[in-house]
Amino acid sequence: MRRNIEVAGAVAPRPLRHRAAALAAGCLCLGVAGCLNTPVTYSIPTATAYQVEDTVYTHAVRFAPSTVAYTPIEQNRLGDFVNGVRPEAGDTVTLMAAGPLANARMQIVAEDLGSRGVIVAASQEILTGGETVTVALRREVYLPTACRPAAIQGFSPNALMPPMGCATATNLARMVSNPEDLIQGRETGPAEGSTGVGAVDRYRGDAIKPPIGAATSSN
Repeated sequence: MRRNIEVAGAVAPRPLRHRAAALAAGCLCLGVAGCLNTPVTYSIPTATAYQVEDTVYTHAVRFAPSTVAYTPIEQNRLGDFVNGVRPEAGDTVTLMAAGPLANARMQIVAEDLGSRGVIVAASQEILTGGETVTVALRREVYLPTACRPAAIQGFSPNALMPPMGCATATNLARMVSNPEDLIQGRETGPAEGSTGVGAVDRYRGDAIKPPIGAATSSN
């Protein structure tokens, strides 16, 4: 009489050293994960990440008392201001001065700025201001929303470490040709299919065009 005998295989327990290694690996993963966590205040939102703020840059041109002339030092200071702010299309430059010589002084400063390629939009006589003409340049500046001091809990303008990513985001807003693209992208137009097809055909036929002024190598 034939008997069917079933043999049940038992899994031998892992050696102690294997279990210790697995436990150590798990702890290491938890430790690394903990190190990778960043504070909530350092997160940069992806939606509506930029906003426009009206920013004014000012400079005071000092005149000698009861005169309409200013020294070469003041001319150099005005030049440094213009070179620093680098006037752009869309900027508005206004002048403000006080006293009986206000209009004459503003005219002198406007002519100096004009020689530097800066057009004054308007001049305004104010009540007080001493022996100076104030140059005010108004500009719409695109700033990362999460990097503004009001958006960061406990952030101080004198903080040594601003939120992570703010320097890069601010530089990006200053470098793009049209900052509005950072708020809303442009609609893409129809693609030129022949350009892509031509590139594939040249690749398959080993006839790749080298960059201008360069040569390709088969190595």
